[in-house]
Formats: sequence, structure tokens, C-alpha cells
Amino acid sequence: MSRYVPPRIRAEMICLLCEEFSAKKAYDATPWKKLAVNVRSETIPGQHNTCISRHVGELAASLNRLMSV
Repeated sequence: MSRYVPPRIRAEMICLLCEEFSAKKAYDATPWKKLAVNVRSETIPGQHNTCISRHVGELAASLNRLMSV
């Protein structure tokens, strides 16, 4: 399973990374660009759990911004 590479898809992808993981190479959005037509990414405040609770306003703003482009 670790060698599985999914087929390319004809879709756009949004990748949101919390500050906690944004600097870690393992979570970079670049590899997804090989699988999707368009990949847009953005960093949102907080850690893995707090980005969807304490920072939900920023999360919503990021999604609105990225989805309206």
C-alpha cells in the first residue's frame, strides 16, 4: 500500500495546512500537483486541533477565498 500512487484526477484541490505543520516537508502540497489539475494551498493559524476550533473564522475565510477564485 505504501507504493500506491492514485491516478491523476480532473479536479481542483485545496490544501490547508495549520501553522504547526506548514514548515514540515512531509506536509507540503507540491506532490499533490502531480495528481490534480490545480492545487491551491494556504496556511491557517493554529495547531492540528485548534485550527478547526479556536481558529474556525480564519479557516472559513481561507476556504471562502480559495473557493471563490
